[in-house]
Amino acid sequence: MLIVEDDLSSARALKMLLALNGFEPLVVTTVAQGMAELRGERPPDCVVLDLMLPDGDGAQILRYLRHSDPDVSVFVTTGVSDKQRLAQVQQLGPRLLLQKPIDVEKLLRGLKAAC
Repeated sequence: MLIVEDDLSSARALKMLLALNGFEPLVVTTVAQGMAELRGERPPDCVVLDLMLPDGDGAQILRYLRHSDPDVSVFVTTGVSDKQRLAQVQQLGPRLLLQKPIDVEKLLRGLKAAC
């Protein structure tokens, strides 16, 4: 499982939560690092993806996955509140779109069902 989150405290908390629930999360903090992991030897089955990253828009990763490996389950977490922007992201087909602060139970239920 790949977590793409630039806020280090959020990334640490997610990593710990997911590890405690039986997942093997890897954390990266940029679009570039996320893309490198997706193109690596062992691409993840699931991605927890923030949209606002220091080197670009996390939607780039979601767009890439929809073309290269549409079976990967993507769970978007975001602080974005613009309804038009959220509708655009929703059209890319994430398994779940959660606004921050995220509903951890909802995320865990979705991850357990998909990953």
